[in-house]
Amino acid sequence: MSAQKIWMVAGGTGGHVFPGITIAQALIKQGIIVRWIGTPQGIESRVVPLFKIPCTFISARPLRGQSRWRCLLNVCAMSVSLFQVMYELLRDRPQAIISMGGFVAAPVGLMAYFFRIPLILHEQNAILGSTQRVLMRWAQQCLAAYPNVFPDHLSPVVTGNPVRSSIGAIKKKRDMDHSKPLRCLVLGGSQGAHAINTMISKAYLEMPSNERPHLWHQTGAQDVQALQMAYQSDSKPVRVDAFIEEMAEAYAWADVVIARSGAMTCAECRAVGLPTAWVPYPKAIDQHQLANACYELQMNLGWIWLETDWDTQHVIEWWRYCQLHLQSLRTRGLEQCGPNATDLIVQSIQSMLITSVE
Repeated sequence: MSAQKIWMVAGGTGGHVFPGITIAQALIKQGIIVRWIGTPQGIESRVVPLFKIPCTFISARPLRGQSRWRCLLNVCAMSVSLFQVMYELLRDRPQAIISMGGFVAAPVGLMAYFFRIPLILHEQNAILGSTQRVLMRWAQQCLAAYPNVFPDHLSPVVTGNPVRSSIGAIKKKRDMDHSKPLRCLVLGGSQGAHAINTMISKAYLEMPSNERPHLWHQTGAQDVQALQMAYQSDSKPVRVDAFIEEMAEAYAWADVVIARSGAMTCAECRAVGLPTAWVPYPKAIDQHQLANACYELQMNLGWIWLETDWDTQHVIEWWRYCQLHLQSLRTRGLEQCGPNATDLIVQSIQSMLITSVE
């Protein structure tokens, strides 16, 4: 019997791509052949080949949030991408297609419907993405990281978001000694966040030096030099990186986190059990980062700081609170660590493959 084939379609942002990579690696370990469909402009074109996953790139372009003329050009590109997908399906027909979201999934999902290929959706955020909202009517299986994302009549399965095995394996064993400085990891997402960088650096430098936490600050490329200079005068060494390559190392080091509430950051902090102050990106499409953060708050897994109503004193008092209550915060966080999302997703995919064969 020949090996089963699956297409993984995801692109545009790391929030779609990195969970797709985690799922793809798990499927490959099960002996399934995985092929990635993306665009040459997206992050997937740079990242996915590093994991030795075969890739095909199509001409899909975004339609939402574009100018009238750009939208017209992108409609033409989308039309071309439909024929590209059709050609690839005639050459290499998979047993199923998994959509992680992003505009690149639109032509692939449509062709899956026409070719009668089972379509599986996975939504990473607490708000359903535009493309997934269109494709769900043709999907055979809907998987979601959060509850109440897909309509109930689709019988969605809440799986959580898959995290890299190196992160999922972290076990926090550091003794919570209140005499030791707090370790705070600051994350602005893969591109950094200027508002977070500015507020945290100001709060840190305003705080009395004997109370300051140890800081590991991921700034993004734009602010890295400015913050290195700002922190230079401090007696405690502050680690400043434009981008953190080994997130498992960073999470293992940290006691608490300040971060944007992107889907994968939420999943990773929850998997490790790290108390987190969430700063939703105010311009995120459909305010999905705010929705993600609200869910974490409902689950008693952190705090929400809106950029419109926070100040340096707010941050300083939070650091002091965490220093005093770190043990109880960590215990509460570890109690919320759920089942392995990757295993649940792979099981759902395998069940779908068995059903489609029958």
